[in-house]
Amino acid sequence: LVLRRQSSSGWSELDSENGTLTIHAVQPADAGLYQCEAINDLGKQINSNKLQVQGRPRDTTLSITPSAVKEGDRVTFSCTTQSNPPAQLVLRRQSSSGWSELD
Repeated sequence: LVLRRQSSSGWSELDSENGTLTIHAVQPADAGLYQCEAINDLGKQINSNKLQVQGRPRDTTLSITPSAVKEGDRVTFSCTTQSNPPAQLVLRRQSSSGWSELD
């Protein structure tokens, strides 16, 4: 039995014992398409399956372009994050009365 994982450069064979691979602390980078190939003197069979790794939002950034403006100028706020399932992004502004959500 041969286990493989697909990457941008093609399929890579994984170290496994009798067709078993255990990932003890799965990470988002482990997500992807995996393949098992069984071979004997009479032929072969291949089966593939996709691993999806769910996790909290990470690498969240907020950029403001431009960061200094004059009254009447245009400004763009861009919030991004990585997560599975996709995260809901909420933009808030702090004022003297506390935080308020922006539309």
